[in-house]
Amino acid sequence: MLPFPSLELSRATRLGIAGLMAILIFGITVANNGVSASSSSNGTVAASPAMLTAKASHFASLNAAETEFWLEVAVAHNGHGADFSARIAAAFGHYNDVLFLASEQLAARINLIDELGPEAYQPRIDPSNFSPNISNPYYPLVVGQTRIYQKDSDDGLETIEVTVLEKTQVINGVTCRVVNETTTNHAGDEEEVTVEWVSQDSSGTVWSFGELTKNYENGFLDNLDGSWRYGKNGAQPGITMLANPQAGAIYRQEYLPAVVEDVARAHSATTSITVTAGTFSSCVMIVDSSALEPSASEQKFFAPGVGTVAEVDLEDGSILMLVEICGPQIPIPSLSRGK
Repeated sequence: MLPFPSLELSRATRLGIAGLMAILIFGITVANNGVSASSSSNGTVAASPAMLTAKASHFASLNAAETEFWLEVAVAHNGHGADFSARIAAAFGHYNDVLFLASEQLAARINLIDELGPEAYQPRIDPSNFSPNISNPYYPLVVGQTRIYQKDSDDGLETIEVTVLEKTQVINGVTCRVVNETTTNHAGDEEEVTVEWVSQDSSGTVWSFGELTKNYENGFLDNLDGSWRYGKNGAQPGITMLANPQAGAIYRQEYLPAVVEDVARAHSATTSITVTAGTFSSCVMIVDSSALEPSASEQKFFAPGVGTVAEVDLEDGSILMLVEICGPQIPIPSLSRGK
Protein backbone atom coordinates (compact mmCIF):
# COMPACT_ATOMS: atom_id res chain seq x y z
CA MET A 1 0.00 0.00 0.00
CA LEU A 2 1.26 3.46 -0.84
CA PRO A 3 2.17 5.58 2.17
CA PHE A 4 -0.44 8.10 3.31
CA PRO A 5 1.07 11.61 3.75
CA SER A 6 0.84 12.94 7.28
CA LEU A 7 -1.26 15.90 8.33
CA GLU A 8 1.95 17.75 9.21
CA LEU A 9 3.15 17.42 5.63
CA SER A 10 -0.17 18.70 4.38
CA ARG A 11 0.05 21.67 6.76
CA ALA A 12 3.57 22.40 5.55
CA THR A 13 2.32 22.36 1.99
CA ARG A 14 -0.39 24.84 2.86
CA LEU A 15 2.16 27.10 4.55
CA GLY A 16 4.34 26.90 1.45
CA ILE A 17 1.48 28.01 -0.75
CA ALA A 18 0.72 30.84 1.66
CA GLY A 19 4.33 31.94 1.36
CA LEU A 20 4.12 31.96 -2.42
CA MET A 21 0.94 34.01 -2.20
CA ALA A 22 2.70 36.52 0.03
CA ILE A 23 5.51 36.86 -2.50
CA LEU A 24 2.97 37.28 -5.28
CA ILE A 25 1.04 39.96 -3.39
CA PHE A 26 4.33 41.76 -2.70
CA GLY A 27 5.13 41.64 -6.40
CA ILE A 28 1.75 43.08 -7.30
CA THR A 29 2.21 45.86 -4.76
CA VAL A 30 5.61 46.73 -6.17
CA ALA A 31 4.22 46.83 -9.71
CA ASN A 32 1.27 49.01 -8.69
CA ASN A 33 3.61 51.45 -6.96
CA GLY A 34 5.51 51.92 -10.18
CA VAL A 35 8.77 50.41 -8.91
CA SER A 36 10.80 49.15 -11.85
CA ALA A 37 11.53 45.45 -11.98
CA SER A 38 14.24 43.46 -13.68
CA SER A 39 13.43 41.94 -17.05
CA SER A 40 12.99 38.22 -17.45
CA SER A 41 15.09 36.15 -19.85
CA ASN A 42 12.59 36.53 -22.70
CA GLY A 43 12.51 40.31 -22.46
CA THR A 44 9.23 40.78 -20.62
CA VAL A 45 9.00 42.64 -17.32
CA ALA A 46 8.98 40.12 -14.48
CA ALA A 47 6.53 42.12 -12.38
CA SER A 48 4.24 43.21 -15.22
CA PRO A 49 0.49 42.65 -14.85
CA ALA A 50 0.53 39.99 -17.57
CA MET A 51 3.39 38.07 -15.96
CA LEU A 52 1.87 38.25 -12.48
CA THR A 53 -1.48 37.09 -13.89
CA ALA A 54 0.26 34.16 -15.59
CA LYS A 55 1.98 33.13 -12.36
CA ALA A 56 -1.14 33.54 -10.24
CA SER A 57 -3.09 31.40 -12.74
CA HIS A 58 -0.34 28.80 -12.47
CA PHE A 59 -0.58 28.74 -8.66
CA ALA A 60 -4.36 28.33 -8.98
CA SER A 61 -3.85 25.32 -11.25
CA LEU A 62 -1.43 23.72 -8.80
CA ASN A 63 -3.83 24.27 -5.92
CA ALA A 64 -6.74 22.82 -7.91
CA ALA A 65 -4.63 19.77 -8.79
CA GLU A 66 -3.79 19.19 -5.13
CA THR A 67 -7.45 19.52 -4.13
CA GLU A 68 -8.52 17.04 -6.79
CA PHE A 69 -5.86 14.57 -5.65
CA TRP A 70 -6.93 14.67 -2.00
CA LEU A 71 -10.56 14.22 -2.97
CA GLU A 72 -9.57 11.08 -4.90
CA VAL A 73 -7.71 9.85 -1.81
CA ALA A 74 -10.82 10.49 0.30
CA VAL A 75 -13.02 8.54 -2.13
CA ALA A 76 -10.52 5.66 -2.16
CA HIS A 77 -10.50 5.46 1.65
CA ASN A 78 -14.26 5.61 1.79
CA GLY A 79 -14.52 2.72 -0.66
CA HIS A 80 -12.41 0.28 1.39
CA GLY A 81 -12.22 -1.84 -1.72
CA ALA A 82 -9.57 -4.23 -2.94
CA ASP A 83 -8.58 -1.68 -5.59
CA PHE A 84 -7.52 0.93 -3.00
CA SER A 85 -3.83 0.87 -3.94
CA ALA A 86 -4.67 1.00 -7.63
CA ARG A 87 -6.92 4.02 -7.10
CA ILE A 88 -4.26 5.85 -5.11
CA ALA A 89 -1.66 5.06 -7.76
CA ALA A 90 -4.02 6.35 -10.47
CA ALA A 91 -4.62 9.51 -8.44
CA PHE A 92 -0.86 10.09 -8.17
CA GLY A 93 -0.46 9.49 -11.90
CA HIS A 94 -3.23 11.94 -12.76
CA TYR A 95 -1.80 14.48 -10.33
CA ASN A 96 1.59 14.31 -12.04
CA ASP A 97 -0.05 14.67 -15.46
CA VAL A 98 -1.89 17.78 -14.30
CA LEU A 99 1.31 19.27 -12.86
CA PHE A 100 3.07 18.71 -16.19
CA LEU A 101 0.17 20.35 -18.05
CA ALA A 102 0.24 23.29 -15.62
CA SER A 103 3.91 23.84 -16.45
CA GLU A 104 3.13 23.81 -20.18
CA GLN A 105 0.28 26.25 -19.63
CA LEU A 106 2.56 28.65 -17.75
CA ALA A 107 5.12 28.51 -20.57
CA ALA A 108 2.38 29.20 -23.14
CA ARG A 109 1.11 32.19 -21.16
CA ILE A 110 4.61 33.63 -20.86
CA ASN A 111 5.23 33.17 -24.59
CA LEU A 112 2.03 35.07 -25.33
CA ILE A 113 3.31 38.05 -23.36
CA ASP A 114 5.90 38.66 -26.10
CA GLU A 115 3.12 38.78 -28.70
CA LEU A 116 0.31 40.50 -26.80
CA GLY A 117 2.36 42.70 -24.51
CA PRO A 118 3.01 42.85 -20.74
CA GLU A 119 0.00 44.98 -19.82
CA ALA A 120 -3.23 43.74 -18.29
CA TYR A 121 -5.90 42.62 -20.76
CA GLN A 122 -8.79 45.01 -20.19
CA PRO A 123 -10.33 46.20 -23.47
CA ARG A 124 -12.22 49.47 -23.22
CA ILE A 125 -15.89 48.73 -23.83
CA ASP A 126 -18.38 51.54 -24.40
CA PRO A 127 -21.84 49.89 -24.50
CA SER A 128 -23.21 52.70 -26.67
CA ASN A 129 -20.70 51.68 -29.34
CA PHE A 130 -22.21 48.19 -29.79
CA SER A 131 -25.14 46.66 -31.62
CA PRO A 132 -26.66 43.14 -31.58
CA ASN A 133 -27.09 43.35 -35.36
CA ILE A 134 -24.10 41.46 -36.73
CA SER A 135 -23.23 42.41 -40.32
CA ASN A 136 -19.50 41.61 -40.47
CA PRO A 137 -19.08 39.93 -43.90
CA TYR A 138 -16.95 37.14 -42.45
CA TYR A 139 -19.25 36.56 -39.49
CA PRO A 140 -22.81 37.59 -40.43
CA LEU A 141 -25.56 36.49 -38.07
CA VAL A 142 -28.99 36.26 -39.70
CA VAL A 143 -31.85 36.07 -37.20
CA GLY A 144 -33.71 32.78 -37.58
CA GLN A 145 -30.93 31.09 -39.54
CA THR A 146 -29.49 27.69 -38.55
CA ARG A 147 -26.17 26.41 -39.85
CA ILE A 148 -25.56 22.66 -39.64
CA TYR A 149 -22.04 21.23 -39.35
CA GLN A 150 -20.81 17.65 -39.16
CA LYS A 151 -17.56 15.92 -38.18
CA ASP A 152 -16.39 12.32 -38.10
CA SER A 153 -15.02 11.48 -34.66
CA ASP A 154 -13.74 8.31 -33.01
CA ASP A 155 -17.25 7.79 -31.61
CA GLY A 156 -19.02 8.35 -34.94
CA LEU A 157 -20.62 11.28 -36.72
CA GLU A 158 -20.97 14.44 -34.64
CA THR A 159 -23.49 17.15 -35.61
CA ILE A 160 -23.46 20.79 -34.53
CA GLU A 161 -26.39 23.14 -35.11
CA VAL A 162 -25.85 26.89 -34.70
CA THR A 163 -29.03 28.99 -34.52
CA VAL A 164 -29.23 32.78 -34.39
CA LEU A 165 -32.09 33.82 -32.13
CA GLU A 166 -34.19 36.97 -32.30
CA LYS A 167 -33.58 37.26 -28.57
CA THR A 168 -31.05 39.73 -27.19
CA GLN A 169 -29.61 40.05 -23.70
CA VAL A 170 -27.70 42.81 -21.95
CA ILE A 171 -24.30 41.73 -20.65
CA ASN A 172 -22.66 44.32 -18.37
CA GLY A 173 -24.39 47.11 -20.29
CA VAL A 174 -23.79 45.70 -23.80
CA THR A 175 -26.79 44.51 -25.82
CA CYS A 176 -25.85 41.16 -27.35
CA ARG A 177 -27.35 38.77 -29.87
CA VAL A 178 -28.07 35.31 -28.45
CA VAL A 179 -26.72 32.35 -30.43
CA ASN A 180 -27.52 28.74 -29.54
CA GLU A 181 -25.14 25.90 -30.42
CA THR A 182 -26.08 22.26 -29.88
CA THR A 183 -23.69 19.32 -30.35
CA THR A 184 -25.16 15.82 -30.72
CA ASN A 185 -23.42 12.47 -31.11
CA HIS A 186 -24.07 9.71 -33.66
CA ALA A 187 -26.99 8.45 -31.57
CA GLY A 188 -28.63 11.87 -31.51
CA ASP A 189 -27.87 12.47 -27.82
CA GLU A 190 -26.90 15.97 -26.74
CA GLU A 191 -23.26 16.27 -25.69
CA GLU A 192 -22.98 20.03 -25.38
CA VAL A 193 -25.40 22.96 -25.46
CA THR A 194 -23.92 26.44 -25.58
CA VAL A 195 -25.51 29.87 -25.38
CA GLU A 196 -23.21 32.62 -26.68
CA TRP A 197 -23.64 36.39 -26.43
CA VAL A 198 -22.11 38.44 -29.27
CA SER A 199 -22.22 42.08 -30.31
CA GLN A 200 -20.64 44.20 -33.04
CA ASP A 201 -18.86 47.51 -32.50
CA SER A 202 -19.19 50.52 -34.78
CA SER A 203 -16.06 49.56 -36.75
CA GLY A 204 -17.59 46.20 -37.71
CA THR A 205 -15.56 44.03 -35.32
CA VAL A 206 -17.58 41.25 -33.68
CA TRP A 207 -17.01 40.59 -29.98
CA SER A 208 -17.92 37.71 -27.69
CA PHE A 209 -19.27 38.72 -24.28
CA GLY A 210 -19.69 35.28 -22.78
CA GLU A 211 -20.81 31.68 -23.08
CA LEU A 212 -22.93 29.36 -21.00
CA THR A 213 -21.71 25.86 -21.84
CA LYS A 214 -23.64 22.82 -20.61
CA ASN A 215 -21.68 19.57 -21.03
CA TYR A 216 -23.65 16.32 -20.86
CA GLU A 217 -22.64 12.73 -20.13
CA ASN A 218 -25.01 9.79 -20.59
CA GLY A 219 -27.96 12.15 -20.72
CA PHE A 220 -27.08 14.00 -17.52
CA LEU A 221 -25.71 17.51 -17.10
CA ASP A 222 -22.09 16.86 -16.14
CA ASN A 223 -20.52 20.31 -15.81
CA LEU A 224 -20.46 23.92 -17.01
CA ASP A 225 -16.75 23.94 -17.90
CA GLY A 226 -15.81 26.78 -20.24
CA SER A 227 -18.64 29.06 -19.12
CA TRP A 228 -17.92 32.74 -18.56
CA ARG A 229 -19.61 36.15 -18.76
CA TYR A 230 -18.12 39.59 -19.22
CA GLY A 231 -17.84 41.35 -15.87
CA LYS A 232 -18.26 38.24 -13.71
CA ASN A 233 -15.16 37.23 -11.73
CA GLY A 234 -13.04 39.52 -13.88
CA ALA A 235 -13.94 37.92 -17.22
CA GLN A 236 -13.10 40.08 -20.25
CA PRO A 237 -14.68 40.06 -23.72
CA GLY A 238 -12.71 39.05 -26.78
CA ILE A 239 -12.81 39.42 -30.54
CA THR A 240 -14.67 36.84 -32.62
CA MET A 241 -13.93 38.45 -35.99
CA LEU A 242 -12.05 41.62 -36.90
CA ALA A 243 -13.71 44.18 -39.14
CA ASN A 244 -10.76 43.91 -41.50
CA PRO A 245 -8.73 40.78 -40.68
CA GLN A 246 -5.14 41.15 -41.84
CA ALA A 247 -2.52 38.41 -41.95
CA GLY A 248 -0.40 38.51 -38.80
CA ALA A 249 -3.05 40.01 -36.51
CA ILE A 250 -3.22 38.36 -33.10
CA TYR A 251 -5.94 38.93 -30.51
CA ARG A 252 -7.73 37.36 -27.57
CA GLN A 253 -11.10 35.76 -28.30
CA GLU A 254 -12.26 35.40 -24.70
CA TYR A 255 -10.51 35.72 -21.37
CA LEU A 256 -10.99 34.46 -17.84
CA PRO A 257 -7.78 33.05 -16.31
CA ALA A 258 -7.79 29.25 -16.01
CA VAL A 259 -11.27 29.08 -17.60
CA VAL A 260 -11.00 30.48 -21.15
CA GLU A 261 -7.79 31.87 -22.64
CA ASP A 262 -8.36 31.53 -26.39
CA VAL A 263 -6.17 33.45 -28.84
CA ALA A 264 -6.53 33.85 -32.62
CA ARG A 265 -3.97 34.55 -35.32
CA ALA A 266 -5.26 35.76 -38.69
CA HIS A 267 -3.72 34.40 -41.87
CA SER A 268 -4.57 34.51 -45.58
CA ALA A 269 -7.81 36.12 -46.80
CA THR A 270 -7.67 34.48 -50.23
CA THR A 271 -8.11 30.82 -49.35
CA SER A 272 -10.59 28.59 -51.19
CA ILE A 273 -12.08 25.49 -49.60
CA THR A 274 -14.62 22.85 -50.61
CA VAL A 275 -16.92 21.35 -47.99
CA THR A 276 -20.23 19.47 -48.08
CA ALA A 277 -22.22 22.69 -48.53
CA GLY A 278 -20.18 23.80 -51.55
CA THR A 279 -17.01 25.55 -52.63
CA PHE A 280 -16.15 28.83 -50.94
CA SER A 281 -13.49 31.30 -52.08
CA SER A 282 -11.87 34.42 -50.62
CA CYS A 283 -12.01 32.85 -47.18
CA VAL A 284 -10.19 34.21 -44.15
CA MET A 285 -8.16 31.52 -42.41
CA ILE A 286 -7.60 31.93 -38.68
CA VAL A 287 -5.66 29.67 -36.32
CA ASP A 288 -7.13 29.32 -32.83
CA SER A 289 -5.15 28.20 -29.81
CA SER A 290 -5.39 28.32 -26.03
CA ALA A 291 -2.85 28.50 -23.24
CA LEU A 292 -5.03 25.97 -21.41
CA GLU A 293 -4.41 23.39 -24.16
CA PRO A 294 -0.90 24.20 -25.40
CA SER A 295 -0.69 21.21 -27.76
CA ALA A 296 -4.05 21.88 -29.46
CA SER A 297 -4.91 24.32 -32.25
CA GLU A 298 -7.47 24.68 -35.02
CA GLN A 299 -7.60 26.20 -38.47
CA LYS A 300 -10.93 27.94 -39.07
CA PHE A 301 -12.16 29.13 -42.46
CA PHE A 302 -14.63 32.03 -42.76
CA ALA A 303 -16.35 32.72 -46.08
CA PRO A 304 -17.74 36.16 -46.99
CA GLY A 305 -21.51 36.29 -46.55
CA VAL A 306 -21.54 32.97 -44.70
CA GLY A 307 -19.21 32.84 -41.73
CA THR A 308 -17.58 29.64 -40.51
CA VAL A 309 -17.47 26.95 -43.21
CA ALA A 310 -14.81 24.59 -41.83
CA GLU A 311 -12.66 23.89 -38.78
CA VAL A 312 -9.58 21.65 -38.96
CA ASP A 313 -8.22 20.18 -35.73
CA LEU A 314 -4.44 20.34 -36.22
CA GLU A 315 -3.86 17.81 -33.44
CA ASP A 316 -5.95 14.87 -34.70
CA GLY A 317 -6.71 15.99 -38.27
CA SER A 318 -10.50 15.86 -37.89
CA ILE A 319 -12.54 18.34 -39.97
CA LEU A 320 -15.81 20.02 -39.05
CA MET A 321 -17.66 20.99 -42.26
CA LEU A 322 -20.64 23.16 -43.08
CA VAL A 323 -23.37 20.85 -44.40
CA GLU A 324 -26.42 23.06 -44.79
CA ILE A 325 -27.79 26.54 -44.14
CA CYS A 326 -31.45 26.57 -43.12
CA GLY A 327 -33.80 29.54 -42.85
CA PRO A 328 -33.25 33.14 -43.98
CA GLN A 329 -30.15 33.76 -46.05
CA ILE A 330 -28.33 36.72 -47.53
CA PRO A 331 -26.65 36.96 -50.95
CA ILE A 332 -23.42 35.01 -50.83
CA PRO A 333 -20.60 36.26 -53.10
CA SER A 334 -17.92 33.90 -54.40
CA LEU A 335 -19.94 30.78 -53.68
CA SER A 336 -20.31 27.79 -55.97
CA ARG A 337 -22.96 25.24 -55.06
CA GLY A 338 -21.11 22.50 -56.85
CA LYS A 339 -20.63 19.39 -54.76
